[in-house]
Amino acid sequence: MSPRLLPFIGIFALFWTGCTLYFVQMICTGLLDGLQTYAYSETPGIVSSSALEAHGDTHSAEVKYEYTVQGRRFTGTRIRYGTMAVHDRAFMQGLSDRFKKNAPISVYYARSNPAEAVLEKGVEGSALFLPIIATPFVALTVGLWLFVALGIKNLQKDRPAGGAKVIENETMTIARLNRFPACFMALRALGVSSFVVAYAIGSVAGMNPPSTLVVSAWLLILSIVLGSYFWQRKLILSGRYDVALDCAGATLTLPKTLGRKEVVRIPLDSIEAVRVEMIDRTPEDDASFTVNYVWVPTLQLKDGEEPKQVSDWRERDRAISFAKWLGGKLGKPVICLPADYVA
Repeated sequence: MSPRLLPFIGIFALFWTGCTLYFVQMICTGLLDGLQTYAYSETPGIVSSSALEAHGDTHSAEVKYEYTVQGRRFTGTRIRYGTMAVHDRAFMQGLSDRFKKNAPISVYYARSNPAEAVLEKGVEGSALFLPIIATPFVALTVGLWLFVALGIKNLQKDRPAGGAKVIENETMTIARLNRFPACFMALRALGVSSFVVAYAIGSVAGMNPPSTLVVSAWLLILSIVLGSYFWQRKLILSGRYDVALDCAGATLTLPKTLGRKEVVRIPLDSIEAVRVEMIDRTPEDDASFTVNYVWVPTLQLKDGEEPKQVSDWRERDRAISFAKWLGGKLGKPVICLPADYVA
């Protein structure tokens, strides 16, 4: 990422965060209000009016009721927290029919404020469904700030091994070159899975799905997120992305990346130098007029053997830093080709 873009991304992240927090605050307020109704007190009441009202393509059950608390008379209109107008006319008609005019009912009210009352405790499925809708926005917010933090970190100069994690013991030196940590993969899975689930539920059950369906959806999302996290963590810990220098065996092991089908082990005495190449990875059918360059530390081998690419980097400085670190560990010279050279 170009450092010049970092301020603009930061400004957009601030704007996006403000909008997302406002959205989340509204959802959480409604959800907490609904959960508090489990502590409400009960009193008898009577329905004064009940009707189904249309709001364009949506419908709502408009119920008005009266109740008395400690000799004071109150009027309420809330059936349950989280109830909203929906496209399902039959559902709202059924809700309206449950509270017929002049029918005796049970009213639940807040002891601290008897004017706050509902006819049904708890929350509607919509109150549990809205957090699923909000989750992709939250995931994107966190991702934006991680992107900004990574950009700031990449501004630091002279990062050893290009910022790669280095693990050393008596006989082995390992550079862990996974592009994405496990937590990032979990965050991506959270955003994508919640978006797909929200779209599927909204298409099938509308904005007021059954609570059991929403709970099942949350369990599905959670399982996908945990699966993504532990799968990526397993790959990382298995050495899937490791460049390993075996001092005892005098070999350098390259992982199954950059199109390699198998792990490649190279004798140290066959390595002549480490050079950094700039490679154009732009697809041939790309008509966007953008060029996708990467910088690739490459092992130059003796006796005319085919060079072996070690890893690829988006930032030239980090690629050179890694190449210098690797060359130092191998005791080999490092060749940095000109910035305008394209392999």
